[in-house]
Amino acid sequence: MSIVGEFAGELEGFLSTLLDDYIETQKARNFTPAEGRFLDQAERTPAYLSFLKSNGIDFQSVRKTGEINRLPVTNKANYIHQYPLAERCVDGRLDRADILAVSSGTSGVSVMWPRSLADEIHSAFTFETIFRTSFQAHHNRTLGLVCFPLGIWIGGMHTVSSLRLLALKGYGITCLTPGINLAEIRRCLTDIAPLFDQTVMIGYPPFLRDVLNEVVPSAVDPQQVRMKLLLAGESVSEAWRDTVGSQLSFDDVTSGCIGMYGTADAGVIAFESSFTIKVRRQFAAFPKLNDSFWGRPDTPALFQYYPGRIFIESDTDSIILWKEGTHPHIRYDIGDVGTAADYSTFTGRLGRQSRQMIGEADELPFVSLFGRRDEAVSFFGGNVFPEHIASLVDRAEYQTFLTGRFAVLVRHTASENKPLDIVVEAKKGVDVPPSYQDMLAEALEAHLVQVNSEYANYVPAKYRRPEVLVANHQDTKYFERGRKQRYIQTIR
Repeated sequence: MSIVGEFAGELEGFLSTLLDDYIETQKARNFTPAEGRFLDQAERTPAYLSFLKSNGIDFQSVRKTGEINRLPVTNKANYIHQYPLAERCVDGRLDRADILAVSSGTSGVSVMWPRSLADEIHSAFTFETIFRTSFQAHHNRTLGLVCFPLGIWIGGMHTVSSLRLLALKGYGITCLTPGINLAEIRRCLTDIAPLFDQTVMIGYPPFLRDVLNEVVPSAVDPQQVRMKLLLAGESVSEAWRDTVGSQLSFDDVTSGCIGMYGTADAGVIAFESSFTIKVRRQFAAFPKLNDSFWGRPDTPALFQYYPGRIFIESDTDSIILWKEGTHPHIRYDIGDVGTAADYSTFTGRLGRQSRQMIGEADELPFVSLFGRRDEAVSFFGGNVFPEHIASLVDRAEYQTFLTGRFAVLVRHTASENKPLDIVVEAKKGVDVPPSYQDMLAEALEAHLVQVNSEYANYVPAKYRRPEVLVANHQDTKYFERGRKQRYIQTIR
């Protein structure tokens, strides 16, 4: 079959398949990579066969026995940066890709990622799930306001592509692309949003917080503009979700503010639902349950995913990804810490009583995400995670003076022990009282002791109260715009 014919078939399949029917087909997919098309693509990818040869692995032997754990884990260092771009594509054909996207370079080196229409269609089913089940876009004329940076980066392009596919399928979705231009976002919200039943702002959570703080109060009449949020790029705390839910008058925060798990490497991987958010909120409300259930003191983000073209290994604390596509991933370590479980295993661990309280979910696999591998501060032998700090500063009572952005500073010194340094960002044009830093330090100490058993038991009492600095709005040392917020910053 020609590439044109293959992609035309993929598009026709998307347009003609009802979401409920698609979900039913995905429920039946409980296979391992050895049983899917993953190994077919692996065998057709020149760079991957060279990679196996260099590691002394006989691919045909693995394929025959199905012992996929014998395959070495790939990552950017040992695979992506070692082999030419075209050779990492199926059949060595870069021309199968109709678009290239670039990663943000958070690992130090930006990378180009080839994608085709078939890759976009798999993601479009995830977007359809969110827009239909959470946002009810099949009943409401919807303005999709894409607030990701626009250019060669994947977020904005990928979102626009998926929304246009949904419109082509018959959803009343219109896309606007102001990017990260606050003046254009204001114009969209003032002039265009009132013409629709609802407006979904789509973007990176810290930037959307800027929009909510600096644009929405003066530009949006809640009687005329009903707003929802679709987030990607990082997870938010449940306090963050509650705060924006109150600001935007959500009827239900579990359907008004939805997160996606996606990366430049792999595109959209998984999605939040009302069920996963309700589960997470239970753990956020009772953080002492985290250690026994998750094996860590912090509360992860929780998602489900469609296993038709994706598989996530479950016997590790790293996200090890298998993904079909123009540029396939075979046992790819994406650099995130998390776990995966099939539907029966996860819901069985939750127990019948919890499911009765929360409700039921589609029978799809789950993935929990704690964050990037290096997103924690080791302090007196215990780990302090950004989630712990966010779950306090994201609360509504702290939004009078603060934007919600913060940074934990890691200072390397052999001469003395000292408390944690935490920098928080002041809102634009707000004078923060001198006593606020001490008040926040006291609140953070009490909060960290409550939610983090390692902090409570490992850190000596005299070092538990952090040293807090309130930095100016958009301080370039800590809170520079135009890139992802660095929650852990090393000071040398």
